[in-house]
Amino acid sequence: MDEDNRRSLHHLIMRALDKDAQATAAIEEMIVGFDRSGSADDVAQSLQMILTVGGDELHKSIVTRLQENDHRGRHWPMIAQP
Repeated sequence: MDEDNRRSLHHLIMRALDKDAQATAAIEEMIVGFDRSGSADDVAQSLQMILTVGGDELHKSIVTRLQENDHRGRHWPMIAQP
């Protein structure tokens, strides 16, 4: 993940911690974008950054929504699977 994406993700995480639903949706879209572009490392780094900076509650919330979207749309591989 390049530095601009890292900064953007950090900013979105901070907004999401303030209960900004648009920021949470933007984080999810960013991760899906990384996945669609084939950047599995960026997906993993994003999820790790969310856990580290945002904490367990935010991480679980985002992973749960990504899993729901994966199951609903049957996207393979499912990006949020453990």
